[in-house]
Amino acid sequence: MRRLLSLASYSIGRIAVGLGLPAQAIFWFRTAVRLHENRTQSLHWLAWALVQAGALDDAAATYSSLVKVRSDDARSWFGLARVHQDLGRHTDALAALDHAVALDHQNAVLHYSRGQSLIALGRNEEATCAYRLAVNIEPTYADAVGNLGAALGQLRRWDEAVRWHMEALRMAPSADAEYNLGVGLYELRRFDEAEQAFRRALQREPTSGELQARLASSLAAQGRIPAAVSMLEAALVSNPADPSVRATLSGILLSEGKTFEAIEIARDAVSLTPDPRGYTALGWAYLAADRETEALLAFDTASQLEPPSPEIDAARGCCFTRMGRHPEALQAFREVLARDPDYFDRDQMACSCFERSQREVRS
Repeated sequence: MRRLLSLASYSIGRIAVGLGLPAQAIFWFRTAVRLHENRTQSLHWLAWALVQAGALDDAAATYSSLVKVRSDDARSWFGLARVHQDLGRHTDALAALDHAVALDHQNAVLHYSRGQSLIALGRNEEATCAYRLAVNIEPTYADAVGNLGAALGQLRRWDEAVRWHMEALRMAPSADAEYNLGVGLYELRRFDEAEQAFRRALQREPTSGELQARLASSLAAQGRIPAAVSMLEAALVSNPADPSVRATLSGILLSEGKTFEAIEIARDAVSLTPDPRGYTALGWAYLAADRETEALLAFDTASQLEPPSPEIDAARGCCFTRMGRHPEALQAFREVLARDPDYFDRDQMACSCFERSQREVRS
């Protein structure tokens, strides 16, 4: 009788799922599990319904129970991993995915998901390996191809990144694919090609402030400052609170020697939206105005709002150098070199500050 009631509860739960009623599905699947606790299908569907209802902690507990019953089921381990990812628990997600991959090594989605968690943990080199495995298994997996390009970009391997972004764009044209290609081309100083990529992306998403800012940066890099400024001023009308638009405009004004205007635009950016880009732009504007203490505060705030980056560490190092705090400057520059050994090749100001602080400490 208990088994019949369990089967009936399970069937009603499936009907509730089909009707898009997760709360009712949860009730009936819980009833099915209580009546016949080893029924793995009931546990699986209960976990699924809990995810749909946004009860992620309960879903994680349910998937944990499920993998104890069926430790040989890759699908259950993957479900547990996805919930951990949604909760931001990427170390736990990676552990679950390792179990899943051991059971189903030829599943491209599992390798792709490992790449996502590895990226979230800052383990970019390992992420490229995971994405490559996914692509090797399923060469037409456009998301894996695009994410492989993005991971290579994180490692500043821009030539490779651009090749993969072009492949992703061929497979599945989208604004995101064009954007990623544009970023890679910009970093390779192929500014005219980057401009075209950002223009194509804007055709798909014409109101994107981020795309407008990137296109303006490409124009400015080609010396087309008036066109870049005009574009950003127009973008401020459609995206008044977008931090990327104001931060980019601040940087372009600063490059033109308009320090006061750059400070005001960057201040507006952070007052509207606390964002690392706005605080970084504000820091550079303050530094150009010889207001090192305020610049350092802005860079410190930016570093609290995003993962550590060599650019922010270099900016902090330059502040310390100009303030005469040379041991702290050297520490910041060491962090730069630990993350990006070639950083000084493309940032002469940071290189000069580093050499100056080295001389001062030695003397």
